[in-house]
Amino acid sequence: ETKDIMEQAYAFSNNSKYMSQFPFTPRWITNTNDIRQGNGATKRPILKPGETGDDIILSILSSFKLQMNAASTIGNCCSNFHQVILHLLRGGCGVEYGNNGQCLQSRNESIYQLCCDMRSNPKCARDHLKRLQEEFNDPNMVKGEAEDKIWDEL
Repeated sequence: ETKDIMEQAYAFSNNSKYMSQFPFTPRWITNTNDIRQGNGATKRPILKPGETGDDIILSILSSFKLQMNAASTIGNCCSNFHQVILHLLRGGCGVEYGNNGQCLQSRNESIYQLCCDMRSNPKCARDHLKRLQEEFNDPNMVKGEAEDKIWDEL
């Protein structure tokens, strides 16, 4: 995952208020071989010093294996990778036959809906913030405050 997602997961795991609500201890499964996370680039990748094409293939395959072994999947369907994964899961290719996957964008709750490519579609980001302001009954809420409240809702 991207750095900000991992930081939020770490903060969540270290918050006793959140953790006390679970009858179990959540465990984050991450792909330490993921060298292209948050990239989404479809062009020829630019390798970092010390990386090889083999590293990229290992990254892709390890991410793919983790996704296909899930009992349930919620994906960011802005990502072509997640769209492929969900297509394969819906075709019965995953370990859990009943895992049909779900896109965050298709959920009814505004707090989970994401915008794809906010730079070329800033209206989506503005509309998303407006929905969050309505959801939390705070017309002056800014993006950072909305993200904090989303974590409080979990």
